[in-house]
Amino acid sequence: MSTWLIITCALLPQVLLVWDQSSRLQQDKTALHLLYDELERGIDESVTTGTRTVQLNGTAYEVSWSEGTSKTEVCVRHEDENKNVYQKCRSKE
Repeated sequence: MSTWLIITCALLPQVLLVWDQSSRLQQDKTALHLLYDELERGIDESVTTGTRTVQLNGTAYEVSWSEGTSKTEVCVRHEDENKNVYQKCRSKE
């Protein structure tokens, strides 16, 4: 019985860490897909302004366009369960 307790106490934190990393990677993958889908939409439909929110798998992704002096870029921003903010941006050019 004590062996199982020791094994559980040693492995449970590792399992939780892997679970958290897997969730974060899935969110990053979804954000990247949204980013490139939005870039395609911007090129095809000439939509390069505005902000919208996309809800996927329980996560809200904010997709926004911004125009700088030399380039137009799209950014996808989201938060994980721990309120850490992640953002990916790419230029249209």
